[in-house]
Parts: sequence; C-alpha cells; structure tokens
Amino acid sequence: MGKVRMVVFGQIVLGPAGCGKSTYCAALQAHCASSHGMARRVMHVINLDPAAESFAYEPLADVRELVNVDEVAEEVELGPNGALVWAMEYLVDNLDWLTDIIQEQLVEGDYVLFDCPGQIELYTHYNIMRRITNALVELGMRLCSVFLIDSSYALEASKFMGGSLSAMSAMVQLELPHVSVLSKMDLLLRRPELSDSQTHADAGHVETKVADDSYRLARLFLHMMSSDVELDEPEMKLELELALRPALAVYQGKESTEEQSGFEKLHCAISDLLSETSIVQFYPLDLKQDEVIQDLIVQIDLIVQYDEVAELRIGDVEEKDPDEDV
Repeated sequence: MGKVRMVVFGQIVLGPAGCGKSTYCAALQAHCASSHGMARRVMHVINLDPAAESFAYEPLADVRELVNVDEVAEEVELGPNGALVWAMEYLVDNLDWLTDIIQEQLVEGDYVLFDCPGQIELYTHYNIMRRITNALVELGMRLCSVFLIDSSYALEASKFMGGSLSAMSAMVQLELPHVSVLSKMDLLLRRPELSDSQTHADAGHVETKVADDSYRLARLFLHMMSSDVELDEPEMKLELELALRPALAVYQGKESTEEQSGFEKLHCAISDLLSETSIVQFYPLDLKQDEVIQDLIVQIDLIVQYDEVAELRIGDVEEKDPDEDV
C-alpha cells in the first residue's frame, strides 16, 4: 500500500553538540502546552539522536529503540563518531520505522520537533539528513530546519564565522526553509559589560569589539522583544540588523593589506561573502522569556503556513453540532 499524504508540520532541529537542541525542544513543548489561542498545540518530539543520554521532554518516539550508538560501538568496534554515522545510516536503511510512526500516530495538522544529532558531518559531508528529510517531505510534511549555535560563538569572530558557515551548509544541503538561532542568550547576557578603559585598551583586538557589540545589541533586541519597544531611530535598527548577521562590521568591506595575517584576510573574504548573500541571519533566543519563544514560533508558523491548517481545524470544531453523536 502506498504512503498516504497528509499535512503535518515539523522542525528539523540541528546544530553542533552542546548548543541546546534538546533543551530547545523541551522548552517549546512546554510553552505550547501552556499557551492559549493559536499558540496552544500539542508539540510532539521525536528523538533522532542514537547517542542521546537523556532529555527533559516526553518523546513520541526514540530512535534508540531502533539503534543505539553504545551497542553499535561494541558490536561493530567503531569509535563514537563512526558509530554515530553507522547508526544514522542504519536509520536511513530502515526509514519505515520513522514513516510508520508519523502515519500511524499523527493526524492532519499535528506538529513535530525532530531532535537531531550534533555531529556536523551529518549535514555537511553526508547525505544522511537529506535523505531523511526528503522521505518526510514525501509524506506531505511541511518542514523548517532550525540551526542552533551557542551564543558564546558571538564572542569570538572566528567561531561566529564558523557557525555561520555551518548554518549555511546545512541550509544548502537540506534545501528546506531555514531559521538560524543563537541559543543560550541568557548566559551571554550574564557577561559583565566591558568598561571604557577595557574597550580602549583592547581596541586592536577584533574579538573584543565583536564581544562588546554582540552583548550590547543582544540586550537591545531582547529588551525590545520583552517590552514591545519599537526602534524608532534608523541607526539603531541598522545596528540591530547587522548584529544578527554574521557579516561583522569589523571585517565587512575591509580591504586586505600586507600587514594583515592570513587568517584576518580569510575572515574579511568570508564576511564579505556572507554579507553579499544575506541569507544567514540569527535570531537571539532566551528560553526564559516566553515572548521571545512565542515570536520565534510565530515566525516559523509563517514559514510552514501552519495557520492555514490550524484555522481549518478550529473552524471544524466550532461548526460541529454539540448534540451530534461522536
């Protein structure tokens, strides 16, 4: 029997190990369960990480029931990375396990978060995740990839560039609507602001300027999100827009000189490339602020057109005769 197509929504939650993917899934699941109106929904989570140790959410399904990295490492005699790749390839070879769960346990209009492994090779060097997402799309799922990087990356220009390129690589590889997120913003905002003396003393270091600008503009963004403050000054809007892009002002448009190191010249070239494409832009996320979480959900809802199906489901409930036998 052929696969039955139905509209189910989902997020492919990606990012390097330790960036907070499982925490993100648990926070969204809890937020949607306690929300009201269109925001209220059952947010299912499916764990696709065979190496996961624990998570705070209640999974609809757990890939470790199919294949476990520890067992693979012992039986096939592979290291941690090799065992994870082997386990993911095993999942791809047995995708009926995943597609059957979606078809048998979900209904039209449901919403799923896929908590994915953190090994970056799965999104850059292999087509494993691409084959998984293609199978989900064939079922009729409307997907958006959400790539998380730790906000601490914003404190070092080289890490910020690397995270940005990884996000772009995942976007190109998966060919899905994409959102890039700076996670753990609450930890970044605990960092004490640089004093004027420190700023002037370290003015020659790119990382210092990046750290100071990222901190200042992150506070500005989160304040705006939590208090509905509008940015009336064009200069502030421009600063905020630049801060959410990896094209750092300290590199953007900077001409190469003989005095620059090879790495700095490389950073300048990468910054210009990312600036010209303008497709990698980060959303700062503080999971302790409900308004910020809700705004991100709304943005992704618009991308996958969730409201269209959700409104139909609400309309069906309202039009149903309450005296009609079920």
